[in-house]
Parts: sequence; C-alpha cells; structure tokens
Amino acid sequence: MSLRAKVPVPVPTHSQHLRQSPVDHKHLTVFAHHDVLATHASTSRARLFANFKRETGMSPNDWLQRRRIEAATDLLRTTNRKLEDIAAACGFTSAPYFCHVFRKYTGTTPGKHRRRMWCR
Repeated sequence: MSLRAKVPVPVPTHSQHLRQSPVDHKHLTVFAHHDVLATHASTSRARLFANFKRETGMSPNDWLQRRRIEAATDLLRTTNRKLEDIAAACGFTSAPYFCHVFRKYTGTTPGKHRRRMWCR
C-alpha cells in the first residue's frame, strides 16, 4: 500500500482554457458566423453569447480581437514584416482597421510598439 496521498490534479475549466490558450495564428483568419457557431453548439445565438460571456468575462468578438492582438504583438516583436502582412496574417481586413483595433487594446500604435520592443 502506498503512503503517498492521492492528490487530485486540477483540470482547467473551459473558461480557463479560453483565457489562457496560446495564440494559434492559423485559426485567427477563419471567421465563423455566430449563427453557425450557435447551430454547431446546438443553442441559440443569444445563449451562445451569454454562456461565452459568463465563462470568459468577454464577448466572443472581444475574445477573438484579443487573440488577434496577441498574435500581432508576437509578430511585431519577432519579425520585420510589413503591417499589412501582419494585419492579414492575424485576420484583419485592412491595415488601418488593424491599427485602430491595436491602439484600442494596447494604447499605442503597432509601429510605436515595434520600435519600443526592438529598442530593448
């Protein structure tokens, strides 16, 4: 008989997984319409949004934008790709819109962010 106590291994909840999931660039450009997601989850669009917000503390759109900005931040820090290329790689429809969203979430422009990261 083992003297070691069995310690339960914590299993992350779905919401913890959504909040802590690493950025996977290849899925950020795929747009799934909310109605399609709701149908796939066998629920209504309103219920999908309510459950998502309850679990993550943010809307699906906000969650996706944050993941896209995280991916863009990584690319700005690790590459010298043009902003247009980074915007497209992260699922933004245009560079100006990407700059607008980036500034909204980070408080700075992508160019200033890149210069600050490279000066370190």
